[in-house]
Amino acid sequence: MYIVIDAVHSLVYRCRGAVRLTGHGGVLRRIRRAGVDRFEDGRTSPISLGVHTHYLRRFVRSGDRVLDVGAGPGRFTLELARLGASITVADLSARQLDLNRRTLVHAGLEASVLDRVQADIVDLGEFHDGTFDATVCYGSPLSYVLERADQALDELLRVTRPGGHLLLSVMSLAGATVGGLEAVIRDLRIHGPDRVNAVIDAGDLPPELSGHAPMHMYRWSELRDLLERRPCRIVAASASGLTFGRIHRDLHLSLTEEEREQLTAWEIDLAAEPGAISMGEHIIAVMQKLPPDALPGDHVTESERKHEWYRALPAKRIGAGLLFVDDHDRVLLVRPTYKDYWEIPGGLVEEGESPHMAAMREVTEELGLHRCAGRLLCVDWVPAHYPKTDGHMFVFDGGLLGTADVASIVLSADELSDHRFVESSALSQFVPEHMARRLIAAATARDTVTTLYLVDGRAQ
Repeated sequence: MYIVIDAVHSLVYRCRGAVRLTGHGGVLRRIRRAGVDRFEDGRTSPISLGVHTHYLRRFVRSGDRVLDVGAGPGRFTLELARLGASITVADLSARQLDLNRRTLVHAGLEASVLDRVQADIVDLGEFHDGTFDATVCYGSPLSYVLERADQALDELLRVTRPGGHLLLSVMSLAGATVGGLEAVIRDLRIHGPDRVNAVIDAGDLPPELSGHAPMHMYRWSELRDLLERRPCRIVAASASGLTFGRIHRDLHLSLTEEEREQLTAWEIDLAAEPGAISMGEHIIAVMQKLPPDALPGDHVTESERKHEWYRALPAKRIGAGLLFVDDHDRVLLVRPTYKDYWEIPGGLVEEGESPHMAAMREVTEELGLHRCAGRLLCVDWVPAHYPKTDGHMFVFDGGLLGTADVASIVLSADELSDHRFVESSALSQFVPEHMARRLIAAATARDTVTTLYLVDGRAQ
């Protein structure tokens, strides 16, 4: 049996076809686990999620209207929600849409989903032209529409606004052949060279060699030609699963978090090399839609080129908080309901918002206090720790909170469960070590009337 490294779609399409979905919890749980957990248990390369997410971070911005089509149980819907996108979810299966909803509810991110629609990628008539800033078609739905790929691509681009992006991934013919070589040779011996050569030549994998619905595996040259016939330009392309987690499953599962982060960074770098694009489990391509009257490569102004260049620059998280103290110089900490550690009042800076305004907004929302941000005490660059990207954390002086101020605090019940003042020497008992270093440095800067630049909480 020719091995295709796409466990979730194999299971989902079997359940849509030969195996009837009865709604029994066991079957649904198996499908959900296949989609959401397959990156962690070795069925699909755990690095693949990081590579796919890398391109979401490059081309999707907070507040973007995004169509996640063929979304399945929601693994990439989660990532889009974490990026702050406003998401419309579409899938062929009503049960997959229900599983997607459960996944987002379980993660506390359901508010990011505007709507869920049962739809086929070859007919997105539910949506008007140019509705979305970005359309995401990850997980190989395009591989399953076979000869209707042209129709599907036209629909995916139609619902994307001019200047917006279409991100898709398909099964790789070269990657499936190399990654499943043992099974390919077994098929060669059982079915003969003509049968296997037909798959290699055309990329079409029949059910008798795969055990699931017919599918098409792409060469990069074929996919590129298909895309270049449309009013779009290819702005990024990459392999995914270049490290073949299915082959090296035990090795992948044995990696430490730091090793996995390093391997993910290597794959993101190497998989975009032209000679590597076809050699992973999937091929990822990102297209920018051109204006209606444009041909590929035409009518792109210099300002549009510059805008897209700036949009594609690495995005950094920015957080901001206020350092409050009491009359004993103890630091005010709050306990978020969604984290397992304490922190100072504050949060992420939203798009178009300055750090000091973000800090004041968060304090008002979380504590009910209206306080102006004082002097900047420190800026702390924090390295990436997957799934978080690297970022800059700003700490401003919040000043002294007297007895009346403390008594007026009203916690936002859905965000915070407690607050307390903590001695500087005891901070590491409540917050992560790097954050304790940052807060101690901020307190020092407050006392010495200086501003510090930190790297992972250490003064430079």
